[in-house]
Amino acid sequence: MIHSALHLFEKQGFHGVTVNQIVESIGTSKGGFYHHFTSKDELLFVIHDTFITYVL
Repeated sequence: MIHSALHLFEKQGFHGVTVNQIVESIGTSKGGFYHHFTSKDELLFVIHDTFITYVL
């Protein structure tokens, strides 16, 4: 899910991507998305946190 979201964000920007696009790209449901993340903003936070941890 994170990899797919990163790919979409790269192409369309964060604000240009919807949760529907993310779940459609990986073949899951919105419920599956919200089981792991409370929002698209939280997904972005996890992506940033993972990147910063890797860099440090």
